[in-house]
Amino acid sequence: MDPRPGDIVLFRPRGWGWLLSPISLAIKWFQRLPVTHTAILAFPETETVIEAYYPRVRKSKIGSRLGFEWCIVRPKDVSDAQAAWARNRALELVGKGYDVQGILYLGWLLLLEWSVGAFIRDRVRIADRPDRLFCQELVTYCYESTGFKFSEMMGFKDPSAITPGDVGARTREGLFDRVKASPGWTG
Repeated sequence: MDPRPGDIVLFRPRGWGWLLSPISLAIKWFQRLPVTHTAILAFPETETVIEAYYPRVRKSKIGSRLGFEWCIVRPKDVSDAQAAWARNRALELVGKGYDVQGILYLGWLLLLEWSVGAFIRDRVRIADRPDRLFCQELVTYCYESTGFKFSEMMGFKDPSAITPGDVGARTREGLFDRVKASPGWTG
């Protein structure tokens, strides 16, 4: 299976990569899941992705994140047309702001879940602002704009409550097909 525009790229820190991203460290610590960042594959031939990375949504290369490994995955039951639409929507969002408030609120909820041992993220509305996005919010928003029920497939009511770690976990559960990965990626 070859990568296609609109596939999802999962990132996880390796080695000292944790030191480069406090957000990744927080996601890893509170969720106990290795995947800490997501992006949409825009141009497979150049390995260009669209990602929400502070301070804005931007284009970058898959290999540009020092200290991170990556894996390209594809949601099951997503057509080529839907994937291309998600990619096109992501391209339209380049330059939009990063959702600092949303990621801080999500972090607070992860801390609360960790401390009480119960899943609560789906009981509150985190954000609904396409003018500012954090990484998984970008991916979910772009797929939902195609009519594909991404959050429903993931088992969430609030699309903003999904984390990169949740996508990584659902990949292991079989909701996504693994397309391609960097050397050393297992799982």
